[in-house]
Amino acid sequence: MILVSGAFLIPYTVMIIVIGCPMLFMEYGFGQFFGKGALTIFKKACPLFEGIGFCYMIINGFVCIYYNVIIALSIYYLVNSFRPELPWGSCGNHWNTEFCIALANSTNSSAIMNSTNTNKTSPSEEFWEHSLLNIDENHSIENLGSIRPFLCLSLLASWILVVLFVSKGIRSTGKVAYVTATFPYLMLTVLVTRGVTLSGATDGIMYFLTPQWSKLAEPSIWFKAASQLFYSTNIGWGGMITMASYNKKKHNCRRDAIFINFISFFTSLYAGLAVFSIIGFMAEESDSKVEEVIKNGPELAFIVYPRALSLMPIPQLWSVLFFIMLFTLGIGSLMVNLETVMTGLSDELRIVRKYRFTATCIVAVCMFLLALPQVTQGGMYVFSLFDHYAASFSLLFTTVAECVAINWIYGSNRFCKDVSTMLGKEISVVWRVFWGGISPVVIIAIIIFNLATSQGAEYGDYTYPVWGDCIGWFITLSSILPIPIVAAIKLIKSPGKTFLEKYRDTTSVPSQPKETEPEAVELYIMRDN
Repeated sequence: MILVSGAFLIPYTVMIIVIGCPMLFMEYGFGQFFGKGALTIFKKACPLFEGIGFCYMIINGFVCIYYNVIIALSIYYLVNSFRPELPWGSCGNHWNTEFCIALANSTNSSAIMNSTNTNKTSPSEEFWEHSLLNIDENHSIENLGSIRPFLCLSLLASWILVVLFVSKGIRSTGKVAYVTATFPYLMLTVLVTRGVTLSGATDGIMYFLTPQWSKLAEPSIWFKAASQLFYSTNIGWGGMITMASYNKKKHNCRRDAIFINFISFFTSLYAGLAVFSIIGFMAEESDSKVEEVIKNGPELAFIVYPRALSLMPIPQLWSVLFFIMLFTLGIGSLMVNLETVMTGLSDELRIVRKYRFTATCIVAVCMFLLALPQVTQGGMYVFSLFDHYAASFSLLFTTVAECVAINWIYGSNRFCKDVSTMLGKEISVVWRVFWGGISPVVIIAIIIFNLATSQGAEYGDYTYPVWGDCIGWFITLSSILPIPIVAAIKLIKSPGKTFLEKYRDTTSVPSQPKETEPEAVELYIMRDN
């Protein structure tokens, strides 16, 4: 969850109504009707925009590289949760500094509170910086330091588990999802119950729920709300198209789209209560303001939550359960990302379908090697760079391209007829207006305003060098450029003599393969099994 302020809830609600429900319904209906993976589906529906499929593949590939680092961190924290005393629960460890405070467990908390020290840090923060990463002021993206061996082993273990879950295809992915989708709510309930009983929790919750109207004029707030929505509902990734391609033709995908957006909002609100109640306590504990304690990115899961867990009765038990939850959440998300990549490759390449496990292992090994810089002492600088550029503007841009390809090239009338055939009901004109007009216009406005005000990636107070941001923009552009490049190649290779003839040739829906063709039969059998 992106933590900003109470102003976040209003843009997030607007984004769900304007973008979330319409776009998710569109992707579900599109994938379900054509029954193809993200890489192949536009070749079948709109060849000119086949590059969108490659964008999906690249975006999901980049995210797999850095997102599995979160799972590796979860494994490391999970292993350390079995210690007799949680290493992030007290200040008596060799990595702690004189600035460490643990008021809830300290016998001289009043003396600490009355001190003039303004550099107070929590045990969980010092464990993160000094024990886990062993990072200091000398480390940056220009000086990553050495690889942390235990993090490297955790990363390797997480990739092995992901490969085992994904290698057998969508059925194994679906079975694991039963656990990854339900267990987190149990842990959130525990955290909310504990969080609201902590001193200072009310201040944190009120900060979360109280709108700050002045911030609504900041484009960054709307961009963060859209980014959070795209992450929580998986819009623009191709993952929902891939998963919907396995649905039965008569499945009610419209109901699913609305339900998932509702659950997404409820989950964000529920998680916000858990997080901000704990943040309110930490602010009171360190005699700081709530906004000064707020953490984003991995620090939220590995500094704020561990601090709360260490204050619970039998903290080892709750810590184990929490990091199992974090692990299952990460695995669930990463499986969809990797499944999108592998389904696209298997739909296109016979050899990948035939040797799926081997192909999955090769892809995983490549991603593991590319992620090694992120498990160094300064690895979080690389992680933050990926997190900022890999799936932000590119997701928004790809979603706009989806809307254009489906509603303006393939055709709104044709698409609505396809979806109506599956649902057995006419599609309301309201959905058409959002698909072809309101939703893409809102997304374009967000892109323009944030391009004009974007300040680049950040990690704490660190300012990235120009070449660092250039690498980031290269990552972003590599996820976008396949659309115009593939479109240009299609137009050049088209047999038409004039541009209009070439355009018509590349935007017409190709004839469907006969069921008796070996390739079609093989693909059908592979997907059915």
